[in-house]
Amino acid sequence: MSKVNNLGFVLSPYSQKKILRALGNYQQKTDSTAKPRGKPTRYNIATNDYDNLVSGEHGSLILKVRRGKIVTEKHYCAECHTYTSPIRAYADSNYGKVHLCTPCHLATFNRSFGHADAMPLKLDHAHAHKGKW
Repeated sequence: MSKVNNLGFVLSPYSQKKILRALGNYQQKTDSTAKPRGKPTRYNIATNDYDNLVSGEHGSLILKVRRGKIVTEKHYCAECHTYTSPIRAYADSNYGKVHLCTPCHLATFNRSFGHADAMPLKLDHAHAHKGKW
């Protein structure tokens, strides 16, 4: 089989090292001209403020606090970026103050604390009712 008939194989007069160097130089040039980005946010018309969103820059969203507040105003979910209400607000995470919808709240709690409840039972069901029967 010749190299010309092989699909996915490109013949080039330049060496692979020269091509990779040129691509690297182009990437550095575009990175230097790009605008520096701050925290990823989205403007919320209901609150006239910006909602903090997860960009992946600091890894996946990890909550540092268990206590959240259910908010009735519409906000953007930090994880899935949907505009919904009611939504839970958490004061501290690796992305700062965030709002989470119910499915993302459960997944984030499971990732952060190993369970989906804010206050899990430490005992099994039979021992939780001890002395009440």
